[in-house]
Amino acid sequence: MFLEIIFDNADFRKSIAEILNGFEEVPQNIDEFYLRINSIFEDTRNSGNAIHPEGESQFKKFNEYMEIQREYVLAAGDSTMEYNRQAFWPNPEKGGRYGGSIYNTLPVLKNEGLLTKETPFGSGGGCFNTMITDRIIARGYNYIGKELDYDVNTRIGVTNADPKNPRYQASCLWGIMLLSSSYAYIAELAYGEREIPNILLPVTKSPPRFADPFRCGVIFPSTEAYIEEYPRHIQNTRDVFSECKVFLAFIGVNEGWGFLKDGTMLPRHPGYSSTHGVLKFHTLSIEDNIRYLKRFVDLVTAHNRDIQIILGISPVPIIKTGLGLKQHVINANTLGKAIMRLAVEEVVNSYDHVHYLASLEAGTTCVRDSYASNDRYASDEAQEKIMEVFEAQFLTGAEV
Repeated sequence: MFLEIIFDNADFRKSIAEILNGFEEVPQNIDEFYLRINSIFEDTRNSGNAIHPEGESQFKKFNEYMEIQREYVLAAGDSTMEYNRQAFWPNPEKGGRYGGSIYNTLPVLKNEGLLTKETPFGSGGGCFNTMITDRIIARGYNYIGKELDYDVNTRIGVTNADPKNPRYQASCLWGIMLLSSSYAYIAELAYGEREIPNILLPVTKSPPRFADPFRCGVIFPSTEAYIEEYPRHIQNTRDVFSECKVFLAFIGVNEGWGFLKDGTMLPRHPGYSSTHGVLKFHTLSIEDNIRYLKRFVDLVTAHNRDIQIILGISPVPIIKTGLGLKQHVINANTLGKAIMRLAVEEVVNSYDHVHYLASLEAGTTCVRDSYASNDRYASDEAQEKIMEVFEAQFLTGAEV
């Protein structure tokens, strides 16, 4: 039976069965059987006498089979303590062999050594991105920021900025970046691969303030300020991608709003009545997310071959679902996070220079208190746990 499973050539199976029957000692277990077959291949190779014309192709089949068996052994049973700590769900009642408490666990397999604190490092925009960016800067990393969250000269800034103490909420004033499409768009705009309509929506009349729906949360004091700032913003975006050796991108929402005219996605609903009648609610599929993230990776990498990209998923739940008639918000949030997680996994597996930061798992499963007092924002405990994971996985020399 084993020969039929391993080898797909009937004549070869017959030949090797005859050789096996010629041994006086019968293999006592499956491991001895595998070693016997391997020795037959090695002996025939060394002697130059082929068992069969299809010998090399069947030897490849044998190696493929053995790889399957190695994976089976690891998946099915106990192994080293290090492997058990990774493969078994932490159980403090069984002691350190199985990882101890989940709240002392970092979901990291190894230190990848992507950066030191001197490595040029950038990140995207949005509330959770900002939370982690604040901690990255506070810990002394070489953060590449081109646009503060408030410019005292142009009076352009984000809605929650402190004009007296501007800071970097992201590497540029991209606004809230919750959707995977937001990352594709900033790369396309930076490199002239997309044109987005210049739309400004009135926010207040006195003083006059305007918002760009594609840079959600960024406020402009006048149309002139927007027109003057735009080419500088595009150049700053290019500069960030060319200067960074590592770029961190969190996505967090799977529901969005697209223009009826061409399907271009907004990072979130702008909240202004002037957009009624021109937008359509849309839920991104796994394939949509994969396409947008790969577009981002491909464009940025084409212009910076040295960049490493870290993808993560925000543990912060959606504030509201557009599926309220079909699903409770908690269910819709779980579904969206699952879709994004599957998409990110596919993208990470497609590139050697794209990595996954287990921010979703660390910020929800590995902490006792996931949320702040509003039961939505990531708690300090969750943010610190994510930073522990980030440094254990990516900071050169850190211990896992």
